[in-house]
Amino acid sequence: MDERRYRDAQTTFAALGDYADAASWKDKADYCIQAEVTYNEAKTLMSVGAYDTAMQSFQKIRDFWDANDQAELCQQHLFYEDANNSIALGKMDAARKVLESLKLKGFEGAEARIADIDSYESAVVLQAGKDFPGAKEKFDALGSFYDAEKRAKECGDEIT
Repeated sequence: MDERRYRDAQTTFAALGDYADAASWKDKADYCIQAEVTYNEAKTLMSVGAYDTAMQSFQKIRDFWDANDQAELCQQHLFYEDANNSIALGKMDAARKVLESLKLKGFEGAEARIADIDSYESAVVLQAGKDFPGAKEKFDALGSFYDAEKRAKECGDEIT
């Protein structure tokens, strides 16, 4: 239902005055009008990556449409950001733990990020074992993941 229909309902129930439970239904229409505004604002916040603020807005209207699911999705995005921050700090185990949880919930991107961690860790093992060509290939494929570019250069220096 869109805001116009809520406003029509609000007007109709207000016109009924004290008839039966018209006042209660008017109040529900009032709530729906405000909740729809809040919902749309929260969706806009999500689209620009303001997940914390969007989540708070959705939580205020949990019983409206799929706001509860949207709040959970915002929380998952925040966890994903935390995992990426852990990766940036070299804390692969912490990142993996969060990403595994997100993967179980079907969060898009979690599985690929876990694969990046796996590839990175196998490249580190190859580098430690002095398989510099194999390690360089894996680090190169990872691009800007954590310190992969630096390690790829180190491996390249060992090869030449």
